[in-house]
Amino acid sequence: MHRYLLAVFACLSVFLVAAAPAFTIVPTVIVYPLEASSSDLNREDSARIATTLATQIALGGEVKVIPPKAGVERANYLADARSVGANYYVTGFVTPLGNGASVVEQVVSTISGTLVFSVTNYITSLNDIASQGDQLRLGILDRGTRALQAFQAPPPPDTTPAPEPSNGTQTSINKIFSHKKGAAIVAETPPKDATVAILTVGGSADSEHRSAAAKAIAAAFERDGRHAVIVTADAPSNDVCTANKATSLVAAWLDTPANANAALRMIAYDCSGKIAYDHSFQQPLAGVTDAAVNAYLNPGKGRG
Repeated sequence: MHRYLLAVFACLSVFLVAAAPAFTIVPTVIVYPLEASSSDLNREDSARIATTLATQIALGGEVKVIPPKAGVERANYLADARSVGANYYVTGFVTPLGNGASVVEQVVSTISGTLVFSVTNYITSLNDIASQGDQLRLGILDRGTRALQAFQAPPPPDTTPAPEPSNGTQTSINKIFSHKKGAAIVAETPPKDATVAILTVGGSADSEHRSAAAKAIAAAFERDGRHAVIVTADAPSNDVCTANKATSLVAAWLDTPANANAALRMIAYDCSGKIAYDHSFQQPLAGVTDAAVNAYLNPGKGRG
């Protein structure tokens, strides 16, 4: 049995590496053997089902499938998936029923450790399992790309000196996002006990990473003596400040390229839309939000 699983996973790893699409950012997933609820199904059957699912997901492209290690127990799936940098893992159950079986595949986020969606079908052959692989792939892509451009980052600061515009105060949302050419950005940090509203995090990272980044940014402000509230708004406005009794607004965009450090751009606004801080960071994902907030609140102590 052990030799069989090793052979299956070795063959699968060769195929999956060859099939991985050349995108800058793709969701990653591990498919673990499904748990059989009856002795009529053995571990080899479960491994064949998992291999078929993984192969079908990889065939569709845009999702990178990481081959699982042999011998990982179900209780350790989350820790194992996290250890290799997977965004999701697939597990589930197989229950014999009539001339076929009821199969439930569960997709778990390694960020939150919670089930994000599942697929259930009645199967009579491995061809039926292949179609479920397509459903899993589409569900993973939907999770990763939902609201991908929900909050577009403004253009980078233009440091080339240029005359100030003379057409009055800029008040539209598009202009709030834009820097005035040649205008230096001087960091204006919120005082202790001030409330900071954290806007919806944008960028090309998947929704789980962006949600986690918003929470991490809020936690970093709290640790430094400010109050932070995560809001659903994706654009700075005085209304957001008023509704949350905030004196500052923070926007961020997160990108998580494969095999590279995370990239985070953070912009702080006052309630009139004036930019008080704008800087980009490239660091491992686990520390990039702390680096951004610390650099803003403690200028001169180093940046990412």
